[in-house]
Amino acid sequence: MEKPPQSANVSDTVSAIIWSRQLSQKISSNMKVAQSLFADISTIAKFSTDSQDLCKSIKIYESQLFDKWINSIKKALADPNERQKYEMSGQLMDFDYEAGGLLKVNYSEKLVTLTKDARVLGEHGFNIPG
Repeated sequence: MEKPPQSANVSDTVSAIIWSRQLSQKISSNMKVAQSLFADISTIAKFSTDSQDLCKSIKIYESQLFDKWINSIKKALADPNERQKYEMSGQLMDFDYEAGGLLKVNYSEKLVTLTKDARVLGEHGFNIPG
């Protein structure tokens, strides 16, 4: 697999963080089951150590992804041309009478993705800088 699966409505980097967190939790869960089922097998200690090492490697990968995400946002907000993509322009809300009077909210796609990314990362315990 070249890259982790894409989650809906978040950036590729945050999708990879979610995937790595799920993978680590699955490894930990399988390790606990294996330890209880195969406690009498001599190689369970090596399996446990290898699983812990893999979880540590995944945690490092996750941390690197988070740092990459933070740096990409900081870089984008420092560039005036990129920063405009995260700003609202025009009227915030209006009614789309052609669609039956539905309320239309005018947020940029980048702003929506950034907001969703920050919410998901915050829910996973990451400290989002202000």
